[in-house]
This record gives sequence, structure tokens and C-alpha cells, in this order.
Amino acid sequence: MKETQTKERITRNSIEQELWRTNAAEIKGNIFSLTYTLFFGGLISLVLCFAGSQVHFHPVIYVIYIPLALLPMVPFFAILRLHFVVLQERRLLQDGAFDIISATLFSKDEKYNHIHRELNRYFYFESYPPCEVSYTAYQIASPGDAYYAVLYKTKKPHIKIFYAANMYDFREG
Repeated sequence: MKETQTKERITRNSIEQELWRTNAAEIKGNIFSLTYTLFFGGLISLVLCFAGSQVHFHPVIYVIYIPLALLPMVPFFAILRLHFVVLQERRLLQDGAFDIISATLFSKDEKYNHIHRELNRYFYFESYPPCEVSYTAYQIASPGDAYYAVLYKTKKPHIKIFYAANMYDFREG
């Protein structure tokens, strides 16, 4: 008995809706992270500045102490930079500036992240930066597999979302 596999149909419109959902979640997450890091980083910086004002340092030490007191604000500025990237993606999405291309999986790789102590899995598509993927996607993929890749029209495009061609049927309409 022959078993038939049913592919899920995707269209440009359904992909655009998925991009909108992803972008909205990223914006909400970034706003929460910005608020969190601004509050706690700012609070720690204020405490450090207040503590430093109570101690009478040599003037040369103040030159070093002030940047160190502002060090807890670094995560805020890192997340702020990410927030600008997410807002840029939203602007591109509003303009419909994304492409859906057929791409072949060039290779896949696992790398251990010593900072977070976890194994990260990556897909490599020719001419694009690596994409981090889930364990399941990594396990079922093989080099040479066909994918539908979604990327924004930027100077250095990167794959935002991808769909396995053996599981999805892309229609332009």
C-alpha cells in the first residue's frame, strides 16, 4: 500500500502573516527587555554613583570610576540596538520588502556555546549567513534538501524563516 504525504500549502500572504506575528512578538519582547534592563541597570548605576560620591577618591580614580558605574547600562544599549533592527524589519514588512526563494541546504553543523553551556545547531545555505535551528529541524534535515527561504530585502540579506519543500507547497497566489 502506497502512503501519500499531504503537504501544507503556504502562500506569500500566509508567510507575511507569520512574519507579522514574529515581528510583533519580537517587539513586545524587546520592550520588556528594554524596560527591565533600564530599570535594574539604571538602579545599579545610581547606587554605584551615589556610593562613589560618598567616598573621596583621588581625581584620577574618578576618571575610571564613572565608566565603571555606568557599566550596568551596557545590556540596555545592546537591546536598544536589537530593537532598532526589529523596527527596521517592521518597516520592510510594511513595504512588502521580502523575498521567498528556493534554496538548497548546503550543510549543517553543531557548535557548543561555552557561555550558555548549550549545543546550537545551524543550517548553512549558500551565500547566506548560518541560521540557528531547532533540534527537530536539524535531525530531519540532510544536505541537499530543498527549502523555501524568506529573507528581507536588505544590503546583507539573511534568512528569517524557512520551510522544508518536502513538507510545504508554496503557491504565489
